[in-house]
Amino acid sequence: MFGVLDVDEREITWLEMPFISQNIQGCDFTAVNALLQRLRNKLSIGQLLEIKAKAQHLSLAPSPDEADEAYTYKWALNPAEVSALLNM
Repeated sequence: MFGVLDVDEREITWLEMPFISQNIQGCDFTAVNALLQRLRNKLSIGQLLEIKAKAQHLSLAPSPDEADEAYTYKWALNPAEVSALLNM
């Protein structure tokens, strides 16, 4: 199964979950809900950066131009760079 459509919220969540049945009736609803809940409970990269900044007594800059370092969307797509920063 590649994703789940939430009609009420008008959103699609990409899951890439193993699915061996021929139709949706063979789907394990409990497993899908558990995976969705785990995804909702995950911290975002932005939240992790805020926690790290607070732990190091740093303040968030009001704009990227005023920041010593700026973490962009492109930077966040590189897992090696994100891991390196969080492991500092």
